[in-house]
Amino acid sequence: MASAQWQPIWSQIPEQMVSLPDYEAAARQFLPQALQALLFENNLQEQDTNATALDGKYWLPKVLSPAIPNLACHLYNPNSAVPLDLHLPQPLWLSPVAHHKLYHPMGELATLEVANLLQTPCIWSSLGNTPFAKLLIQDHLPNTVQWYWQPLPTTQPLSPKQLLDAFADRREYNLQLIHDLVNQGMTLLVLTVDAPHSGVRAVSRRFGASIPPNCQAVNLPKAAEKSATTLAKLMAEAPTWDDMAWLVAHSPVPVLLKGILDNDDARRAQDIGCAGIIASNHGRRVLPDIRPVADCLPKLRLAVGNNFVIIADGGVRSGSDLAKLLALGADGVGIGRGYIYGLALAGALGAAHVIKLLIEELEVTMAILGVKNINELKGLALFDH
Repeated sequence: MASAQWQPIWSQIPEQMVSLPDYEAAARQFLPQALQALLFENNLQEQDTNATALDGKYWLPKVLSPAIPNLACHLYNPNSAVPLDLHLPQPLWLSPVAHHKLYHPMGELATLEVANLLQTPCIWSSLGNTPFAKLLIQDHLPNTVQWYWQPLPTTQPLSPKQLLDAFADRREYNLQLIHDLVNQGMTLLVLTVDAPHSGVRAVSRRFGASIPPNCQAVNLPKAAEKSATTLAKLMAEAPTWDDMAWLVAHSPVPVLLKGILDNDDARRAQDIGCAGIIASNHGRRVLPDIRPVADCLPKLRLAVGNNFVIIADGGVRSGSDLAKLLALGADGVGIGRGYIYGLALAGALGAAHVIKLLIEELEVTMAILGVKNINELKGLALFDH
């Protein structure tokens, strides 16, 4: 991939940009092919099954119930190892996306400007290009980091058996990294658990796409640069449920596990003291054939009950999609690629416009459905035909 820094192409929003799909179409039209490969991966040339699953859900509105919708939401879990109690102005989250400098010269600082302006919580990727200390400064919002379990630093390569024997050391090492994040301002931790391997990434390889030198992951420990390269060593370094239980029990902040779609996994996350989960299939990046998020949500909610936070991330292209995920069982909804389209095309202005469009569409959807608030929306039924 060429090392030239991508620059947004619009200084103002074109009149025809009136929805998130408009931004996606423009991103596919204007972004260089290698950059598209990194952004879309398996969605570049294949159908997004997350979006298709949402397209197959239908509303049955109630009429003659006019109201101005209240989007405020409460994410609450008093029973987790560290209780979670968040009051947010609306249910939309900016999901973690790696390497914002691929799409804007200011990187994550441009996204922070948008998140602060629109009071939207952002989950900062561990593969970002801006030091966390400059990002974990949002007032009245959770300062959230997406993190991976990190390999134990060693002076020489360890065999798979030696790695498996290092349980205590690697746990203490990862806990120290969490405390370092807290000292930088983190108040909520998201641990991604669905990618012990980053996947085949055939699309990026096909187009020769790679991360340029100006987009290094500045927040990862140096040991991560020498991580395992064989499948056996990757699996030996990968965390287990016992590791997660230990880390959650010792974490000074609430923990969400990201990448949970199985009902038993959700209950297990609840049992070990997590504040919640993020229902996600990694945007189909790691494995394209994982079940769509929307299809998993109802049973996830049934499995864990009401006082366990679920944020859903996958397939949102409109405010109606956002509302559908809430009705299916989510407490909050994340978007990833959507705001990146805006950032890449028109900078902070474009990202803000995408978020504003989704929030306005959510309000209109709720008004047409005759619901006054998020709790009422979460009680609505959806139909497959």
